[in-house]
Amino acid sequence: GAKALSPVRITSCDAKSATSERALPSCLVTPKGRLRAHFELFERGDHALLVGPEARMRDALKTLAHSIVLTDSKIETEALDVVWLSGPAAESLMEGEPASQSSLGGPAGFALLTEDGGAKLKSFARKAGEFFSLLCAEALEILRVEAGRPLPGRDYDEDFFPQELGLDSAVCFSKGCFRGQETLAHIQNR
Repeated sequence: GAKALSPVRITSCDAKSATSERALPSCLVTPKGRLRAHFELFERGDHALLVGPEARMRDALKTLAHSIVLTDSKIETEALDVVWLSGPAAESLMEGEPASQSSLGGPAGFALLTEDGGAKLKSFARKAGEFFSLLCAEALEILRVEAGRPLPGRDYDEDFFPQELGLDSAVCFSKGCFRGQETLAHIQNR
């Protein structure tokens, strides 16, 4: 709801347009527009979930915590498994699951946030049969790089702007004010 999403209004995406069917790419930037964290925002009824690389999410949560002082919102951390499926059968495999369209793992696919990812993977493998395969870490890394998904600490630090990393879709200039917006708009309109 509106109260649950109020802390994420300082992010670069238009949190009000989040739906349960589609995750929104988003960023937290410094006042000078430098990237602090990128993640996807998942709307889940009365709350929002921010999912991204763990290394930067701690910083993102600290920044968000400062913005909720005068609201009745709260921030909680939760360890969830992300089951990400991509490919021609992904949508039908996720049917009936609370999954969202996502590019979290690289190319477009569907992400399911769950407490028991192992059981979900086994269920999907049974449904898909021979067309289902798990990818090793190296294959996932190749997909991430090919999809242009930067990894904090490896591909960027706080010296980069979102546009330099191909994260243009994570910045919404029509949403209203957010920290660093003027700098990012100047870069965008050059």
